[in-house]
Amino acid sequence: MNKAFSVSDNAPHWVKDNTQVQRILHNLLDQIEHGNKHATLYVKNTLRKGIPELFNFNNDPDELWLLISNKLAREHNIITIKLKPKRAIPLDAEPYFGATLTLNPNSETQLRAWLNRAVNVGYSTQWQQALDHYAPHFDAIAAFNAPIKHGNLTAKEIVAGFAGVADLLKQAEQCSLQLSLRNVSARCFSGDSKFLDKRRAFLEHALPNSAKFISPRAIMMSVSIPITLEAALFVENFDSFRSTVAALKRSKATGKVAVVYSAGYRVSANVIRHTGNSQFVTINHATQEQYEQFEHWWFSGRQDVPVYFWGDLDYEGMGILKALRGRFVNAQSFIPAYALSLEYHSKGVCHAPDQTNKSHQNDPQLTGCDYADNVLLPAMRDSTKFTDQEVVNEDELVGAINAAFGTLNTNTY
Repeated sequence: MNKAFSVSDNAPHWVKDNTQVQRILHNLLDQIEHGNKHATLYVKNTLRKGIPELFNFNNDPDELWLLISNKLAREHNIITIKLKPKRAIPLDAEPYFGATLTLNPNSETQLRAWLNRAVNVGYSTQWQQALDHYAPHFDAIAAFNAPIKHGNLTAKEIVAGFAGVADLLKQAEQCSLQLSLRNVSARCFSGDSKFLDKRRAFLEHALPNSAKFISPRAIMMSVSIPITLEAALFVENFDSFRSTVAALKRSKATGKVAVVYSAGYRVSANVIRHTGNSQFVTINHATQEQYEQFEHWWFSGRQDVPVYFWGDLDYEGMGILKALRGRFVNAQSFIPAYALSLEYHSKGVCHAPDQTNKSHQNDPQLTGCDYADNVLLPAMRDSTKFTDQEVVNEDELVGAINAAFGTLNTNTY
């Protein structure tokens, strides 16, 4: 029996007093609510989901069958019973073996009244009802054709949330306010500041003026800005980023190379080079002129500064390099540092993917960088093991930086 429902006082006593009958009736209604217009139960002693009570001889299955056949079928016409021909029933079987019980469609209302069970409206219907109520808030109502589900929020709560966003946008327009995505999300969706994070495109389709009044979340990155920008090196992990910055100060290329903490896939975001979508925290002293020089290169989209990437010797690191090349088309592996990682890797300083929760990583196949595609990826495929970039220390990085950037010409960018 479905414990979520009680029995009405107006139900017949043989329904109120018999949990077996209640379970059968709930089962039929469950089928209706799951889209089965011809809700049917099959009487088989091999099926637990049928009517197993008819084969539990510790009770009185014959009494239950009389209730089913006389009360549900004949007297109230709730169900239709179809018995198997006698010749198809084993000699030692009960006469109801193999019978089918089918709910009469016009009995659904009566059953729901007996069981105090309201019609379970599907989510799509709930969504449409909410849209009908809040339609005046939306110009682009067609954007909401596909229902959105999220956690325990109801369809009405989600649509009401977007209606709340529409109201905030009207206020912003009247007062010339600039809103943040996280603030709007928290205010309109039950305090959940992240609800809209992955729905920005939908939001701008449904409420076009949101692009004007809701600022995108800026991507914050740590960077060491050089005196003159002659190359940029992206580093995947923070400890290695700090080691690289320290090694750069001790190298022949000090003051010439920008070092950026890539923080995984963050630097591959579509908007990373759009003004206002990225902000930088400098970990070195940089003058306003140096900062502006770096920002100009970054946001102009220019591709005339050599770009390098160094990360873990694993498939995800290669995936980040591949994604980075979508924003910095000339990005290449930082070969001297990767060569050091590869040397450790070949000496057995490496681990199986499942040792460090990396078994989910997918081989990117090709990154577009010759060294990565022809040297690094084949090495990982052959060994089926990975090596983290932190294996390389600061002293080794000084040599790697000198090898890569020691001959850079100092030209003001």
